[in-house]
Amino acid sequence: MSAAELTVVGFRLPFRHFSDPGQLKAALLGHIAEAQVAPQSLVVFPGLLAMGLLAPDLSMVPTGLAERLRQGAGDLEATYLTVGEEIARERHIYLVPGSVWLPAPIGYTHRACLFDPDGRLLGWQEQTHAYLWEAELIASAEVAVWQVGPLRVGVLLGADPWVPEVSRVLTLQGADLLLAPLAPIAPYASARAMAGLWQEVQQNQTYGLETGLTGPFFDLGVDGKLAVLAPCELTPGETGFFGEAGYVVSQKARSAVLEPADLHALRERYPLLRHLNPDLYRRHWQERGEGRP
Repeated sequence: MSAAELTVVGFRLPFRHFSDPGQLKAALLGHIAEAQVAPQSLVVFPGLLAMGLLAPDLSMVPTGLAERLRQGAGDLEATYLTVGEEIARERHIYLVPGSVWLPAPIGYTHRACLFDPDGRLLGWQEQTHAYLWEAELIASAEVAVWQVGPLRVGVLLGADPWVPEVSRVLTLQGADLLLAPLAPIAPYASARAMAGLWQEVQQNQTYGLETGLTGPFFDLGVDGKLAVLAPCELTPGETGFFGEAGYVVSQKARSAVLEPADLHALRERYPLLRHLNPDLYRRHWQERGEGRP
């Protein structure tokens, strides 16, 4: 892989329970091997995949979820970090090992982390906007962008792909690639997916990668999608999708080679962000304060 490009690999996987951290690590390594992931690639697993380490009888119904997580999550955060760090270092890849719900002193948070090929933690991103049913979620007031090879990367969790300000602020902070490791509650129709990350990629002139968790999720059901996205002008048939157009549910893995030069040339031809008012976003984002937006 050239230093002037980045290979991204995403997965759409069924949720499953894991008997211990070793089984989770082996499963993720198996998917990486099956997809023939090359070193220095960026790999993104579906949201909430690591929640399979919790007891199968733990209810995920929103009411009272925070207290059940405090009682049952144990060392989930430490395990999630350890497994992610080891896989990133051993396979020499950039890695988002899905996301996790973690108990907080009041409520719970939804977080994902990003590792570099040496296994170093580049940082955490927390969900910034809550669905109506996520009454106990403690939303973040911060978004971050990290350097991943030749591209700058931001992460969107939960409801965030459907809140345009989140993607726009990430783009104004320099993001070239938006990652969305999701576990959407079923049903999750393609039309709704198109109104999420696909739309934000078009409106902000970025690349995008959406991964999804599927099937029974404790006592809920999830129905994630999988797609590598780009501005329509950079994709065959101007669909906005790399590879086969649309969300192909039969696919377990999808990859693409992203060229920063192509994206930057498009932005030069039509400098969309220069027609906006970044000072307005900056002022209102900073004035929101802590907690739920």
